[in-house]
Amino acid sequence: MLNHLPSARALAGLTLAVALTTLAAACGGSSAGASAGACAAPPDSLVAVAVREYVKKASPTPFRFLVEATGDSALPEAGRAALQDAGPMYYFPAEPAKQSAALASLDSKGSYTTLLVLYGGTQTPAQARAVITLGGRYVGGAGGGDAPASAFTFDCAKGKWQLATAEGQQTS
Repeated sequence: MLNHLPSARALAGLTLAVALTTLAAACGGSSAGASAGACAAPPDSLVAVAVREYVKKASPTPFRFLVEATGDSALPEAGRAALQDAGPMYYFPAEPAKQSAALASLDSKGSYTTLLVLYGGTQTPAQARAVITLGGRYVGGAGGGDAPASAFTFDCAKGKWQLATAEGQQTS
């Protein structure tokens, strides 16, 4: 049985830290709000950008991916599409008994490094800023254990959303 509660806790902690940091910046008169009217609400395509960055920096390099089919940690469609572009992607069931069967099925296909990607949500602490948090857990092949949680900050600049920073993810 897979227990990804530590990843969920790390992701929640990172989300809270990002929210507090960006809230403090917004209250302090951050310049990010200067172009607030220039961009529409953050599109789902930003999740795809964050997922691609998360996977690119993951260490060890995953060769296949798992996502929760439903629930708070399930990736939006754009994020799932980005994972499919990176490698084989499988849905991970919520029920512990089905998780064991899913992991056994993956193991029977080979011992490839497999990363369960968890979505922490998208926050908009200011009109011209969006923060997407991702985390994960290695469940097969090389590695094992939690993958670092990361926060991807996007700013609106000249009418376009652009990745500004990626914080929290460690690479080796």
